[in-house]
Amino acid sequence: MNGSTGYNEFFVKPTIEPNEMEIRLFEHISKTNFNGELVITGCPTNSKGQPIWDSMDDMVSNPHSHGLIEAISAISQIIKAIDIYLVYSDRTMPKLKVRFEANIKDVFETDSNSHNPTAWIHLGHGMLEHSYELLEDLEEWESEEYESVPGISNSHENEDFISARWLRDAISKMESDILFMSLPICWGKQISEVLLESNSILCVHAPISFKVSETLEFYDCDNSKILPENTLQAWSDWVRFFENIQRIAVIDKCKKLAGKEEE
Repeated sequence: MNGSTGYNEFFVKPTIEPNEMEIRLFEHISKTNFNGELVITGCPTNSKGQPIWDSMDDMVSNPHSHGLIEAISAISQIIKAIDIYLVYSDRTMPKLKVRFEANIKDVFETDSNSHNPTAWIHLGHGMLEHSYELLEDLEEWESEEYESVPGISNSHENEDFISARWLRDAISKMESDILFMSLPICWGKQISEVLLESNSILCVHAPISFKVSETLEFYDCDNSKILPENTLQAWSDWVRFFENIQRIAVIDKCKKLAGKEEE
């Protein structure tokens, strides 16, 4: 799996059989302060530059690509599974509130006083090669080498791209972790690999490593294309994955509590 150190390297995609490290995710979550926001950036805008949605009612009556509402539902079910586990930790997850924003920079900024959202979905675009940066840690005798850095659109439009490294640094400086990030955009996988370097993202759904047509971005895919069946199985897999971990984690928690009572 892709990622760097910490929990994020285990949660780029759900696995069939939860392992011990994945179960420990629930312990980590029980010690993390989330703000309860599910933020959707890159929302289509009206003539005043404001998101066309102000509530879920607006989205139901004026829907986006097939799969967005299902993605929101899956994240809601994940929060529910976590909340059941937290019954044994004397705390709960904050009530999930959907927040619609036109731009990434309306949410993420390089300010340590700002708080990362609990979950984040971006509806914009991705760019494989946004900029080129000099490789660090080169020996004095080595020639200068540059590497490409992917970019992500600030808004819903295919313009005004941000360096994925700028966004990585912003996420890293903000308070708390992002529990779940979804990038249903072109080159989303490559962008997510950079953002995971923030060590502030626990779970990532960003399987697209190629250009994708709008309206197809939430569907299941392989390494080169959207699957022709236009299915949304991956989102159900996330829910099942968390429900499986939750059951095992609850049993583990109860055993530990029972052990303390016997002492």
